[in-house]
Amino acid sequence: MENITVKDIVAATGGRLLCGNAAQKIEHLSIDSRTMKGNDLFVPLIGEKVDAHRFIPQVFEKGAAATLTSRGGETDGGHPWIL
Repeated sequence: MENITVKDIVAATGGRLLCGNAAQKIEHLSIDSRTMKGNDLFVPLIGEKVDAHRFIPQVFEKGAAATLTSRGGETDGGHPWIL
């Protein structure tokens, strides 16, 4: 992914930026918190056994740039969260 920002993701998804910097660059897309490359957009999937929303704090520690979320109430205030 080249020259993609949080603002671009918000526009493409029809989402809403809950917090964070809209100009933050996104370089990778990840659905697995164990395989982060840095500057990732984390997409937390909800499965039968695991809801990956619980890994959001960990992905930011591993270098994620932003996250999507289907839950409007939870953010950390500093990183971009896209509802």
